[in-house]
Order: sequence, then structure tokens, then C-alpha cells
Amino acid sequence: MKVGYVGIGFVLGIAAATAAVVAAMGNERDSKRHSEREVLAPTGREGASKAGELERENAKLRTDLEDMQKRHVESSSEEKNRIRELEAEILSLKREAGAPKKISNEKLAKAKEIYDFWRRVAAQGEAAGPEAFEAIKKLQELDPEMAGFFVQEYRGFDRASEKSKERIVTLTCALVCGGREAADLLKEILGNSAIPLEDRKAALSLLQGTGGFVKIGPIPMDADLARGASTLVYSQEAVDRAAGASLLGRVETTESRDTLHTLARTDASRSVQAAAIRSLGRVGDPSSLAILESCLNTPGYEKLAEILQAAIKQLKEKLGQ
Repeated sequence: MKVGYVGIGFVLGIAAATAAVVAAMGNERDSKRHSEREVLAPTGREGASKAGELERENAKLRTDLEDMQKRHVESSSEEKNRIRELEAEILSLKREAGAPKKISNEKLAKAKEIYDFWRRVAAQGEAAGPEAFEAIKKLQELDPEMAGFFVQEYRGFDRASEKSKERIVTLTCALVCGGREAADLLKEILGNSAIPLEDRKAALSLLQGTGGFVKIGPIPMDADLARGASTLVYSQEAVDRAAGASLLGRVETTESRDTLHTLARTDASRSVQAAAIRSLGRVGDPSSLAILESCLNTPGYEKLAEILQAAIKQLKEKLGQ
């Protein structure tokens, strides 16, 4: 077994255009610099939420005070002090929400190890035999806590530079890690027109779930990602629609299932149909099961039979059948 130009692209689950990623990395970066700096990841969502609640309380108090002033009613010193306390607490929470937190030393060391291993693979152009299996194993060791390392690495690239292949490897590792930092990066990739097209294509290809040994990590869905998925499924590009269908496989709503039903039955692209079928296996309901079984017995779905059978089995287990 060998992992090289094409093999690495397959393992990472990115498009053929990025299959030469690792071999192109070479010795572009000095690995020593990673040991000399602290890697940070954005956090503080609970703080941001709490700050919003306090702002609403503050706004109500201010409205009450303004009303009292209009009616020439003297406000109490207690109310004024409460407003000052709220404003100080809001400021503190906002700072905390925007502040980074440290990745544990153990996870940071593991992330560096995986990164450095792939640099060595890149330097020699391919990995054969035991080293190839080791390369795959290391990618499978990625987890959400390591995402901050790769996200910060990715954001540190000059997107106009010639380091696009290394940048895409870093992006892919971040998404394979999964977790909140990876989800935030994914929203940035999908929603920021300044992101290079090749980066977007790499993320979309990985989202399709066709990466073989390594797939995108657990991505916590929120309203922004759900809206992004709903937009992608109406794109003219099949890779966009397939990625949108894959994201909808993380949203258990009637609307998302209806969209997936339509894609599975009517989309002109087999890759989009396949992504929708896989998603229905995860989030479908009894009506989805009937649709999948109908597709399995419909002429023209022969090439999707294996995917359909796997989705039907998964959905039956989910439904307790």
C-alpha cells in the first residue's frame, strides 16, 4: 500500500484538483516555530450569550429611567448603580467571549506530531507499506480539541501566496477534527467571498462524505450553518448541492427532510442524490424510509443500490425496526 500524490488526496477526501496537496508542501515552513508559540482557539460562546441577556436587562432599566425622567420622577441611586454594574459586567463578558483559550499541552503535542508527520511524507513524496497505514492512522487521531491548532494555522496563511496546497491540507485537518472551531471555520469558508475558490471546493468535497478512511468530524449545527445548507442545495454546481445535502443530514426538521427527499428523487447529479440518501439514513423518518425503499426498486438507481441499502439499514435501526 502506498499513500502519495493521489492517495493522500483520497484519504483527505478532497477533490482531484487538490490531490497533490501533501507532495507540494515540501519544506515551505519551519516546524520549529510551532514549538515557540502558544496555539490558541476562539471560545467564550456562553459568555457572549450571557452578555446579550445583560444588555437586554440594561436596556429595560434605561428605558424605565428615561420614562421616570419624563414624568419627573426621581430615580433611585440603587437603579443607577445597577446600570453601572451591568455595563461593567457586559464589558467583562464580551472581553471573555472574544478571548482565546489554551489547548491542552497533550492535544497540542499530538496536533504538532500529526502535522510534522505529514510534512515528512510530503518531503519524500509518498508513504509506502507500514508508513502509509501510519499516515491514515494519524489522521484518524484528530479530534475537536485539536481543531484550534489547525484553524489558527490556516488563518495565518497569506491567501495570495503560493502555499495553497499546504493551506488546504491545514484546512482539511481542521475540518476532520470537527467541533465548534471547525464549524466556525466552515461558516467562514462557505460565507466569505474572499476565501479562495480552491479552499471552498476542498471544504465542499470533504463535506460530501466521500473521503474513504477519513471523514469530516462532528460539526455542531446552528442557524447560520442550516441557512448555508439550504442555500447550497439550490446552487447550479453539483458539488455545492451535494455539500448542502450532507449538511442537512445534521438537521432534523421537516423542512430539511423534505428537501432531502426531493434531492434524492429528482436531482440530476448522482453525487447529490448519494449525499441526500446518506443524510436520510441519519435524519430520516418513516416517510423517508418509504422513499428510500422506492428508489431502491426504481430503474436508474442501480449505481446507488449499495448506498441506498446502507441508508435503509441505518434508518431502520434509528426507527427501531
